[in-house]
Amino acid sequence: MYQSTALNADDFSSSWASVYPNPVTNNVVNIQLKTVSENTDFTLTNLLGQIVYKGKLNDIQNAITLPEVQKGMYLITVNQEGKKYTTKLYIQ
Repeated sequence: MYQSTALNADDFSSSWASVYPNPVTNNVVNIQLKTVSENTDFTLTNLLGQIVYKGKLNDIQNAITLPEVQKGMYLITVNQEGKKYTTKLYIQ
């Protein structure tokens, strides 16, 4: 027999990374982390899965200047000690 349990907010940990602003208007994106480790990096990919830009994150608050890319939708992935945070990022 299937047993159902209700989920509440305590079942989900709060996000450990945030990316803003979205949309990006001046080629600068901010990546804020809750903690920093030596192996924290990010990857910006287009919707075809091609890597457009990547780099290391060394601080809690990181201001990243992106290269000149075409306007449109991208995916940005933050990797930290086996954890991944991916979100859509619109570049104007």
